[in-house]
Amino acid sequence: MRSRYPLLWLKKRGQRRTGSPQWGHSGELLYHCVFVAVGVVAIAWHAVNVLAPEWRQREQLASFDRVEAVIESTQVERQNDLCVPVWSVRITAKGEEDRLAQATSMDAAPTESEAQQALTRFEIGQRVDCYVDPKNPDRVLLGERFRLWPWLMLLIPFSLIAIGLVGLIRTVLRAGVSIERRHTVAQQANQFDPFSGGRVSVAVATALPATDGVDDSPGVKLRYRLPIEGFNSWRLTGMAVMCVTWNLLVGFFLVGVVTDLVAGRPNWAITFVVIPLACAGGWLAYSLLRDAWGVSSVGVTQVEIATHPLIPGQTGGGIVLQAGQFRARWLTVSLVCEEIATYCEGTDTRTSVQEVYRELLHRERRYRVENERPFEQAFTFTVPPNAMHSFVSPHNEVRWTLEVRGAPMRWPEFRRRFRLCVYPTSWRQERVREAEGSPLQE
Repeated sequence: MRSRYPLLWLKKRGQRRTGSPQWGHSGELLYHCVFVAVGVVAIAWHAVNVLAPEWRQREQLASFDRVEAVIESTQVERQNDLCVPVWSVRITAKGEEDRLAQATSMDAAPTESEAQQALTRFEIGQRVDCYVDPKNPDRVLLGERFRLWPWLMLLIPFSLIAIGLVGLIRTVLRAGVSIERRHTVAQQANQFDPFSGGRVSVAVATALPATDGVDDSPGVKLRYRLPIEGFNSWRLTGMAVMCVTWNLLVGFFLVGVVTDLVAGRPNWAITFVVIPLACAGGWLAYSLLRDAWGVSSVGVTQVEIATHPLIPGQTGGGIVLQAGQFRARWLTVSLVCEEIATYCEGTDTRTSVQEVYRELLHRERRYRVENERPFEQAFTFTVPPNAMHSFVSPHNEVRWTLEVRGAPMRWPEFRRRFRLCVYPTSWRQERVREAEGSPLQE
């Protein structure tokens, strides 16, 4: 009997996990709302505390005269409950005598330590540019007309808002669409080949998979090079983007925390929040470097075969090529057949994968792969005579693959699969009859 309330905890049934879609969508919405909220708060704080003073200074300096000056001394003055850094400068204007003036900036701070830190921007004896009010020559400002970095900092909160909004839209759209509909759309998308000029890849016969992706890739040693399934280049790209974005955001807050600690005015609340975020960023960087180094060290795995498609009972030849720079404990090549079934349990759609056949074709122990000399091993395989051919339908599939598994000395084991197409014997007989019935050319 189904519970009236959404399930909070997941349960595992075999290889499947069940849980509440309501809690899942709520968690995703909350997760993306946090991104949007942090971005909005960051923009508001940055606009009030950085951009508004920057804009006022720019408007003021636009009408001021630019002169050269030499810094004589520095001090901090208290004005309206704020500590204002003041520089004593000697102005040297053309056609006029040198005169002393008090130059200020827009760097007023609530504490004297922050004002003292602003004074360190310029050294005593340094020649700088000052801006003098033509209506009031005693009013002198020290600074730059336009600084780019306050406006570039807006990219960080805007990125957070963009990520959150995209996630919110995606979550809302997924919540309003059934799993069956998403599964149908995914199947239709998989049928489209972006490299075929817009045409749709259609099976050769009813419920038989197309061989376009295999026949279009010639091999170096043998006739065909099989396409690899599930290669993790996109995964590494996504991890790299996430790692760089996360660490940039953490670095932005970490600089402020370290600056406050050095200045002797630590903000422990922000520090305790940034520390776990920095640890998470370090873990992301370590995982990315580990995976990237593992992929670059293991290198590319290629499998080539001489005949394709195959029929039950047919024997074919193949070769495995392993590039990289590593030492391995073992490497195996296997012929695998899987049955994949998609079915419904109430309103839930499940996918079950069952391995029905596996044959070890070759096993190599204790070998070394060099950049100049990739590992190369030939093998032969035979499709069982009574085996089911490849089959594809909306809810069922029979998939044949050549699986290469390896265990490097210092890296995790890897598994890479290469799909095969096994057609029924009747398909070969039809090809023979077509060849015999075609007119001979003299």
